[in-house]
Amino acid sequence: MMPALTPGDTFFFDPALDPIWAAIQEVGLPISQHGGAGVPSYSPPGMAAILTLAYEHAFCSGRSLWQLIVGGVFDRFPELKLVFVETEVHWIAPALRNLDMKLSMGDEWTAFAAFMRRERAFSRLPSEYWASNCYAGISPFHPNQLAIRSWTP
Repeated sequence: MMPALTPGDTFFFDPALDPIWAAIQEVGLPISQHGGAGVPSYSPPGMAAILTLAYEHAFCSGRSLWQLIVGGVFDRFPELKLVFVETEVHWIAPALRNLDMKLSMGDEWTAFAAFMRRERAFSRLPSEYWASNCYAGISPFHPNQLAIRSWTP
């Protein structure tokens, strides 16, 4: 299981983690991101804390996805597999569509990156990395969690 990303930690695209990604790929072990990883501990406890966690856990998992994609980790380690567990699925299609659009047509962020000479570390569209390297597991299962039964990026 991937650790949580918290402020000040090493980002998943940092080349310092490449020996870890290489070892994981070499043994063929899929990595997983759990929906609760990276979410702060809210206080005071209660309904507000629980619902805030329920809303934010998908975003915290998403950070792992886009860091691995745009950071070139799947290009450097093309056999690396990532599974999202208990993260819900409603965020995946919109995130991939947004990233694909941003990178296909460009915007102020991609222009700013080029201006700063911060070139892409990846070669394909984010949705293509999802198709080849990523999976989602839903648990506990409820039919309402399948809101994106069919989608195209």
